Amino acid sequence: MFNTDIRLREWCLGTFEAENSKDFIKHILEHNKNFKANELNEHLPEICNAIKLSDITGMAETFDDITKRLVSFFNDVGKRHINIGGGKILVVTHAFAIKTILHIFAYNELKNIDKISNSSVTIIAYDGREFNVNAVNKFLYKKWLIISVKP
Repeated sequence: MFNTDIRLREWCLGTFEAENSKDFIKHILEHNKNFKANELNEHLPEICNAIKLSDITGMAETFDDITKRLVSFFNDVGKRHINIGGGKILVVTHAFAIKTILHIFAYNELKNIDKISNSSVTIIAYDGREFNVNAVNKFLYKKWLIISVKP
């Protein structure tokens, strides 16, 4: 079965959509002088808020909004699959969405990665109570996020 869910969409960068990543990072660092380029993953809320404040399109979301929609997705999918006996779920999404998921469920993992690579796999297990990250940014097939649900 294949389903799409808008809650898995990437961050909207508003004014910075399709911007060169070097220019984007330069702007973020100019706006947030209290951290360095190698610390960006640790400051996702500040980065997101800088994007929101700089966005003249009105399309960018707050970090809280992004977090709420991702948590909502995971809770819904986890509970639905617990109720049918568990199983594996393949989730395909974007790098900033995956970083946000890590920020929510495994913040310390963000310090161990520079970026979410194309074709990487992140594995998350759900036991009916909590989500646990078992692997991050591993190379198997595509940029996949896999949730294993066991009652």
